[in-house]
Amino acid sequence: REAEGHLRDSIRLRPERAGSYHALGLALALERRFDEAEIAFRQYMDREPGSPEGPARLGMIRVDQQRYGEAIPYLSLALARKGNLPEVRADLITALGKRADDLEREGRVGEAERLRKAAAEVRAQGPVSTAGTRPGTP
Repeated sequence: REAEGHLRDSIRLRPERAGSYHALGLALALERRFDEAEIAFRQYMDREPGSPEGPARLGMIRVDQQRYGEAIPYLSLALARKGNLPEVRADLITALGKRADDLEREGRVGEAERLRKAAAEVRAQGPVSTAGTRPGTP
């Protein structure tokens, strides 16, 4: 909580600095305060609209919340902006697979198969890593 206070002070003093919003989002996500983290990441995205980091972090917290269908567009956007993000690629593969499982349980087999193929394509595009800064994981 002390770090959060310092980050909020930094934002209050220099609201134009995007990095403080990103750091605050990470701190909040680590505490599993996802709604607040989302606000911070969106404020970061307002200040750094072309960065892959904002959508990557929003996608990652959606995965942590098991909101896989919502994670897919964010993670895909992050990879489109910068393809060499192994931890984002890993989360996108997870989100695609888990969403495919959900669709299959709903009897939407064709849609599930399409997502599984998309996951295989993402896997083939480059390295996959679960290492690195991963907000929200216990």
